[in-house]
Amino acid sequence: MKYLLCVLVALSVSFYVKSQNKMNEIKEIWIYDYFEERGFTTGGAYSHFEDMKETNTSKFKLEKEDMDSLICILSKAKVKKLFPGKTGTFILFAEFVYIDNSVSKVTIQTNSLRNYTLNKDYWIKDFEHQKWIVGFKSKMKNN
Repeated sequence: MKYLLCVLVALSVSFYVKSQNKMNEIKEIWIYDYFEERGFTTGGAYSHFEDMKETNTSKFKLEKEDMDSLICILSKAKVKKLFPGKTGTFILFAEFVYIDNSVSKVTIQTNSLRNYTLNKDYWIKDFEHQKWIVGFKSKMKNN
């Protein structure tokens, strides 16, 4: 019985660590050219990805410098399970492409990043990181 319990704990921990480290495997980040200033519910944001795909909303690839900065900020963020809720009014819609070519649907807010594919919410607590996100969002809008 103890052996089975140890195996289950080991599998649970390895699965948890693997899902947490997915951010270290990002190959590319694509930002949708959609900058309407309105909020979304979790379900509304998720379905908006499909709407943008159907209407062929253009995307642009994030530069390596910005991608590295964003990944660094995310590595220091507090990771929680994604629960239903509302987003802020100015969010970026993005796709993260991983080394294994899988893709995550992601929204970027000032104080969090929501990964709808992995069902994770990355809370950005550091004020300097939040300031960088605000500048980053403005830069993307004016791109």
